[in-house]
Amino acid sequence: MSGIEAEADVSRTNLADYYEPETADRLRDEAIPAMLTVGRWAGEGRLRHFKTLQLRDFHTQSFMVRHPQTGQPLCLATIQRDVTARKLHEAKMDALNRQLQHVSRRPAWRKWPATSSTTSETS
Repeated sequence: MSGIEAEADVSRTNLADYYEPETADRLRDEAIPAMLTVGRWAGEGRLRHFKTLQLRDFHTQSFMVRHPQTGQPLCLATIQRDVTARKLHEAKMDALNRQLQHVSRRPAWRKWPATSSTTSETS
């Protein structure tokens, strides 16, 4: 999802290198503290692809990995799912719903009086 090669050296990277600024701030201020205190965090954000520089929407499940014997924290782990297509479909549905609400608020069309060609003649 990020476009980073498996053999790439990422030891000098940080959150700001991977995420849009708002997402990096949220992860730093909310997700990491939650993982350290509660042990897990879930949420959404935007990830920067290293090769194309495009932003991709993602949903993440993040958690603390602890040593099996000591219970001491070993690392933070995350499972991320690309939800860009879902977000695009949701945006389209929202736009269509807004259009539908706008149309449904219009007053009903008046019924026009019948013309002589559509009325039956009485004798």
